[in-house]
Amino acid sequence: GQAFSGWAEVPVKTSSNPYETYEFLGWDIDKDGKADYEAGESNAIADVQDDVTFVAVFKSNLPTQTVNFYSFDGSKLLYTANVKRGERAAYGLSGAPSRADKAYEYTFEGWSYDTYADETTVLDKIFVGENDITVYAAYSKEVIIYTYKYINDGVELQSGTYNFADGKPDEEKYYEYTGETPVRASTKEYNYTFDKWRATTPDRYSTVYVATYTPSTRVYDYALPTGETYTIALDESVGEKIPYNGNLTFTVTLDEGYTQTAPVVTSNGSELEYEKSGENSYVFTIVADGADADEIKAKLTKITVETAINHYNVAISGDSGADISTDGFWNTEYNSNGTFTVTLKEGYTQNAPVVTAAEDDRVVVTLVSAEDGVYTYKVSEIKSKAIRLEAVNKIQKRNINPGFKGLMFRCLIFRVILVVGWLNRLMPHS
Repeated sequence: GQAFSGWAEVPVKTSSNPYETYEFLGWDIDKDGKADYEAGESNAIADVQDDVTFVAVFKSNLPTQTVNFYSFDGSKLLYTANVKRGERAAYGLSGAPSRADKAYEYTFEGWSYDTYADETTVLDKIFVGENDITVYAAYSKEVIIYTYKYINDGVELQSGTYNFADGKPDEEKYYEYTGETPVRASTKEYNYTFDKWRATTPDRYSTVYVATYTPSTRVYDYALPTGETYTIALDESVGEKIPYNGNLTFTVTLDEGYTQTAPVVTSNGSELEYEKSGENSYVFTIVADGADADEIKAKLTKITVETAINHYNVAISGDSGADISTDGFWNTEYNSNGTFTVTLKEGYTQNAPVVTAAEDDRVVVTLVSAEDGVYTYKVSEIKSKAIRLEAVNKIQKRNINPGFKGLMFRCLIFRVILVVGWLNRLMPHS
């Protein structure tokens, strides 16, 4: 049981961190990490009954510094850390800070004291000293190669690659289209006018430019025939050209002498139906449609008109005093000529037969020759639907002297008496 009255000297603690110092606080005897006897305390243990271990208790004195983590160009503070001097600083956010532009693909490599730093200036570790620290994100980079294509209706017209490694100049100069203006083939229904290039982006590094067009209804030329036996007039609705699925409507009017039969109008070989619009006029319509454009063009340009000349029946009749050489009938075309002969019978030869057109005066009958009771007539300018000619003859008259007339009378009386007598004998007598 002796008394412990103090310590010979104040203990000292050193640190491997050059910025760290320790302050002695006292002694810990109950192993709780706290000083039971503060430094410089003179109280002694009066009666030491057992072994006593005195553990020196120290307080660390280590200042902290601020570490600021900035984006690569210093424009944005990403994170701030308070770090003790002599210790290593760490970026406290999850995920690496990003950097992106059109010129390069960037990969984060660490931190640097320099802005716009690459992988060559990255700090292995960030140790904190007596001053605050500012670091900047550093990246390695790889040039981005872009591809482009110009496509017209599935056909590639131009393609290539470009990049922005030399800065960010006007993008258009890298992939501007330098070929001829694209065209799209017309369909039977539409013509197409180039409008613009529409950009599509299958991915970040590729651009496909597709030609776009403005459609307009296709129009077609037409050609109508001309003829000497008819005239053609367009409908007022018909313009200089016919739009797809539009109508080419026209009227065919027949000339005189071709009116008995409707005209036969064909379009590309197919006969058209018609609507009658007047005594000698017929309306036809061709629709601008078909399997393809060539068929439509043919329908509107390969048009024919066929007409038939009028035919007329000429009938000739006469009385019993004449024979007609044509048997009294023939068929002839419009405005044509014909002849017939009238031969007079005995007893009708004193006068020429009188020939008249009984039903129509649109005919000219001319006597061509007359000899010994035979008369030849020319019929010309036949323009009627039916003509009946009549040849009228007069019976011949002869002069008889008075003596001869008396003799003839007496003979007649004698004959009458003979007949009466003969009848008398035949009759029965009572």
